[in-house]
Amino acid sequence: MARALLAALSLGLVSAASAQSLATDASPVAGTLTPGVTEASVTFDARATDELVLPGVDGCYGYVDPSAPDAAVEWGGGDLQIWVQGGFDATLAVYGPDGAWSCNDDSNGVLPALSFEGAEAGRYVVWVGGFTPDPDGASVTLLAGPPPPAPVLDPDAAPQAGVIEAAGGFEAEQGAITVSVEAGGPDSAQSFGDDAASVYCAGYIDAGTPTAVVDYDADGGTGVLTVGATAFDDLVLLVQNPDGSVLCNDDFNGTDPLVQIYDPESGRYVVWAGRFSIGSDPIDATLTISETETEVEIYDDFEDYGSGPFSEGTYLPLEIDAVPDVRVGANDDEGESAEVSFRPMAPNPVQGSSCAGYIDAAPTAGVTLRGDGPFAITASAADDLTLLVRTPAGGWFCSDDADALNPGVQIDAPEAGLYLVWIGAFGDMGGGFAEATLAAMPGELVVSEPDYGVGGVDVEPQSEGMYAGSEIVGGSAPVQASVPSETDVEAGGTVLNPVEGAACHGFLSATPSASVEASGPVTIGATGDQDLTLVVQAPDGSWTCSDDADGSDPRATVDGGEGTYSVWVGTYYRRAEPVTVTLRVE
Repeated sequence: MARALLAALSLGLVSAASAQSLATDASPVAGTLTPGVTEASVTFDARATDELVLPGVDGCYGYVDPSAPDAAVEWGGGDLQIWVQGGFDATLAVYGPDGAWSCNDDSNGVLPALSFEGAEAGRYVVWVGGFTPDPDGASVTLLAGPPPPAPVLDPDAAPQAGVIEAAGGFEAEQGAITVSVEAGGPDSAQSFGDDAASVYCAGYIDAGTPTAVVDYDADGGTGVLTVGATAFDDLVLLVQNPDGSVLCNDDFNGTDPLVQIYDPESGRYVVWAGRFSIGSDPIDATLTISETETEVEIYDDFEDYGSGPFSEGTYLPLEIDAVPDVRVGANDDEGESAEVSFRPMAPNPVQGSSCAGYIDAAPTAGVTLRGDGPFAITASAADDLTLLVRTPAGGWFCSDDADALNPGVQIDAPEAGLYLVWIGAFGDMGGGFAEATLAAMPGELVVSEPDYGVGGVDVEPQSEGMYAGSEIVGGSAPVQASVPSETDVEAGGTVLNPVEGAACHGFLSATPSASVEASGPVTIGATGDQDLTLVVQAPDGSWTCSDDADGSDPRATVDGGEGTYSVWVGTYYRRAEPVTVTLRVE
């Protein structure tokens, strides 16, 4: 699930008398570990019956069996790490020989870990809990000992599925290459991606054993090399390029990952296929290598959702059993916030007057509320956001424009358990990722009206733009328009407008819709049955954008000297096929 990782570690002191609800002196159910120069471990069934409450200690989440600890660790002194492996969302509470409690949730994906530098010798009493009650007797492994060395990618190790020889143009000759592999491992893929890649690296791989190596000869290729993985499970995919850089993906299409390398060089592409869950056995998966560019599966054409006598329908099956990485919590005294990444993929399938926008199938985050309430769950960003919340009992809340354009939900009487939160965008973003701040705070929701201008939303119908990329390129166009003229052109495309500017919106084709020979100034507009946008590159290289200058039609006056004005007419919403509109030049 394309998600940010939030690790919550909270250390605090509390006397033994104030925490008698947890029987620190009882015999540990799974016995005592005595690690030495290497770690010791024990496996047992998780017990999660009562909410973990330690007065005076913050950050202790989840449910445990307070009648006895799960295990104890006899430690001789020095740096100590206690961590958990398992296939469910676990929490950890440790009572040290100094009488201090330490708690953790989600340091390692959805699994906890605690590190104690220069830990004193003595007995550490351990509870392993579930973030939600009763994880159905799930098996869990507790490990304790000196901190293990950080895993290292070994691209030179023998790959599990061998070396795949692929010459440029292979797909046209023989079709895509498919290989049966095993996916999974103990090492967090997120630790290997750079800052950009790690956002999309939610899952676990075997860093010491590549899944496969693709030895690719780029001569005669199509300009793109695609590596994907599929299975009846949530997978992650990591690819090391010949230059040593790392690409990573999770949930490109549904829960299937896919990595695309544009203008690939010849060389070895080392592939690791992993699972979203840690501590689980590897599973059977299929690796696919092709030379075809693949688009994220999104839903096209806003009109399909509400115009005409009938329409095609779409259904987004929400993953209500998914365990989100990002967690925030609030009690009656204080709250938490986190920066999150989300991908609006399809219209919100939940019905309600405030259930607007586009969301992903997987929840963006989980929220825990403790206290009498009320609490406010909010999302904020520069974009127009929406919010969907599922309560632990299965109820639903939606919000759009609670505090100006930011959504929020107020929970008056919180339930025990995990609230699932989906952050969405009001408009279709073409399957791209967006950033927002999620917060859970005590108190009532702040409600304010959006700042509207006279006669409607105060928008900028024309703006300067900035662009230096190559996703759209001016020059050759299928239509050469004169001044003045009215000409039919094709509008829209699959490229999310890459020009930066206040009025730069919509989806475009890579090449212009039309070109205009003019000495400037020239006024260019477009009209049609769609909500249109406009981008113009002037002869002097400057960029101009327009949106909603005349209703939903764009129009811009540009003075960029004498020469060729390249014109892109876009559609505000992404469409599978371009539409015919009228271009007007004055």
